[in-house]
Amino acid sequence: MSAHLKIARTALLACALGVSFAAQASAASIPGETTLKSAGASSLGALQAGAEAGDAEAQYQIGMIHNLGELAPLDKAEAARWFALAAAQNHAGAQVSLGYLYVEGEGVERNR
Repeated sequence: MSAHLKIARTALLACALGVSFAAQASAASIPGETTLKSAGASSLGALQAGAEAGDAEAQYQIGMIHNLGELAPLDKAEAARWFALAAAQNHAGAQVSLGYLYVEGEGVERNR
């Protein structure tokens, strides 16, 4: 994966979690050592709680975290599970993401 793609994915995920890079920098104990994982830990816990409570947007975001392998291990099946929960509540992004997983056969049985 190119460095630009990694940066874009990390920036997108940071925006989705509401994590600002400025806050990460100010919270760093060692300059340059801050990562999205350390800055997003508390946000991830809140997001997980919302997803488990049935919040469609939170379910979608947890699905994205697993789909990209950021903040949690890469797990396409788990991503599909969270996307399906959000898609059932008419979350358009989750519907598209779940559809993509089915087309590619990632984490679910391929369906074209």
